[in-house]
Amino acid sequence: MTSTELTIYDRLMQLLQHLGIDQAHFAARNLGDLSDLAAQHPEWFASLTLVCPWMPDRDIISPLASRLLVFRGDRAVYDRLQQHIETVPGAKLATLHDDRSWSDLIARHTQEIAAVLLPFLAEQTASPLRRLSLPDGERGVVAGISYHVQGSGPPLVLMPIGLVPSQWEPIMPVLSEHFCTITLGGAELGMVSLLEKRATTAGYRDMVRALVKEAQLQLGHSVLEVGCGTGALSRWLAGHTNGQNPITGVDINRYFLREAADMARSHTFQSVVKFQEGNATALPFDDDQFELTFAVTVLEEVDADAALAEMIRVTRPGGKVGVIVRAKDVPYFVNLPLEDGLKAKVEHPSAQGSDAVAGGCADAGLYRRFQVSMLTDVKMFPYLAAFNEEWVIDFFQGAVGHMLDRTEKAALQAACAQAKTDGTFVFSYPHHCAVGQKPL
Repeated sequence: MTSTELTIYDRLMQLLQHLGIDQAHFAARNLGDLSDLAAQHPEWFASLTLVCPWMPDRDIISPLASRLLVFRGDRAVYDRLQQHIETVPGAKLATLHDDRSWSDLIARHTQEIAAVLLPFLAEQTASPLRRLSLPDGERGVVAGISYHVQGSGPPLVLMPIGLVPSQWEPIMPVLSEHFCTITLGGAELGMVSLLEKRATTAGYRDMVRALVKEAQLQLGHSVLEVGCGTGALSRWLAGHTNGQNPITGVDINRYFLREAADMARSHTFQSVVKFQEGNATALPFDDDQFELTFAVTVLEEVDADAALAEMIRVTRPGGKVGVIVRAKDVPYFVNLPLEDGLKAKVEHPSAQGSDAVAGGCADAGLYRRFQVSMLTDVKMFPYLAAFNEEWVIDFFQGAVGHMLDRTEKAALQAACAQAKTDGTFVFSYPHHCAVGQKPL
């Protein structure tokens, strides 16, 4: 098996074996990358902490109930999570008053989290874990997963924590006083992996390619990607234009930017792509700087009007502004052999939760925003981005599984397994796209 064929379970197993870990505390945002490890080796989990997760699989967390701590948010959407966790007797639940997936919640609530987490971990360490003899500060990469060791004591494995900009860093001084903390990262885990995989799928790239074509990007024109994340699309565009266009990626997430810089260093056209920190609603650029300014699945998560105004401001007169948002007002299409009622349930836009914050845009309101802006020659086009890659099947099951009962989940799993065998799986994810020109 080549390194590109390794599953996350295989990679984590290699890493843990390399570090000499056969039992540890684990902490993460969602079960995600830990699902298979927890399902196959629950005994390896001295404890599991989840921070504002999205409906963890009950079958996986039930054996860990007495060793499970879940932080929930205080929005109404997390009432469902509380009800879900309360069906797992023994699990502990705590509330954070800042729960947006992209908020820097560890930094803003370090003391609040520590006040709950440390006593919980101390209780779970009543039966001493084997201490590791790993040098403080050691860094390395095993099976594509990077690790950083800090402190000494019982092992505490910290998985990437979603979109949180500073990740676990603000609480590390506290945790490393009591534990041998091992922070994991790299392109194979968490949201970094998801963003990188998404950008390599043919259907997704075709959609972005259509946006760039509609914008009539010329060789030599400067480009700004707002909300570049891991830089996957900026790197793709550099290759698409054969390195002829200077490209800048800006993002508010320092964690993503570090990963973006690491991956860009090995890119053929690394010299034409640069990344910097910045807020979509207050871009760190002077007026009239770029011939093309674009954003892909970003305006859902910010004040869309403010972000669009900023994108227009930094675009040169005669230049183009392009935006793609997820379409939560359009049903999905999933080619799976499911009973009609279940198929309708998993294809409904609400199946994967809400993508938009207050003021964000995840619907056809994008077109109104473009039409009332100063932009001219506005082009508007919905787009179904088709995915048939195998990893999308697993992602889809995880995304909708929380809303299904055991019978429905079994039916979905069987249908997905059959679709894998037949090679017939297609998941079409709807988006709204718009391109406009800044007046001369």
